[in-house]
Amino acid sequence: MNRGIALTPGDRFTEIFCGLIMVLAVTLVAGRDVALAGDGVHALLRAAVGGNVAWGIIDGVVYLINRRFERTRQIRLVAAVRAASDEASMREALRDTFDHALVASMTAAEAAQLFATLHVVAGRLEVREHAHFTKHDLVGAVGCGLLCIGSALPALVPFLLFERPVVALRVSNAVLLASLFVLGVMWAKDLGAGRVKTGLTLLLVGATMVAVAVAFGG
Repeated sequence: MNRGIALTPGDRFTEIFCGLIMVLAVTLVAGRDVALAGDGVHALLRAAVGGNVAWGIIDGVVYLINRRFERTRQIRLVAAVRAASDEASMREALRDTFDHALVASMTAAEAAQLFATLHVVAGRLEVREHAHFTKHDLVGAVGCGLLCIGSALPALVPFLLFERPVVALRVSNAVLLASLFVLGVMWAKDLGAGRVKTGLTLLLVGATMVAVAVAFGG
């Protein structure tokens, strides 16, 4: 990961997607309660916002754990590259970086050339003995939380605009489904795929995941 970038496009996509799925599942599971008018709506809003806030915090912590794991893995990789002295240990170090099948298909000369480049790079790196969190890790963790929480906000607006709870619920569901489609359209650029096709696919996948969640009680 680029040291100047806290969250990759994949990280941002995952957080927004999960946030939308969670809110959609909550609003569908709690659909019966909105018939209770004010009390039902208030309970629904608390559940939707509270759930995303909780998972936003959890995702931030998980992000930090993953960053610590990856940084520790990099430290071990650099140490392995520096210490490798024969072809077997060299290929073992390469397998920690590249796909196993790719390394296995390399000739001895190809593997040696690639390893030599990595060895030079590893020799230039200043690697700490233990992994530490950086400011970018902390920014990324906060970003995870904000994206997860922020994805819930558009779905709450209909409850502030419509007096009838059932109408507000259906409009909210439509907003969330439309958001999934838009997210897919935006993600298509990174995938190099068709925008409409990707949007519809993500919408279908999201709706299916929500259906499973609803079937098991949320």
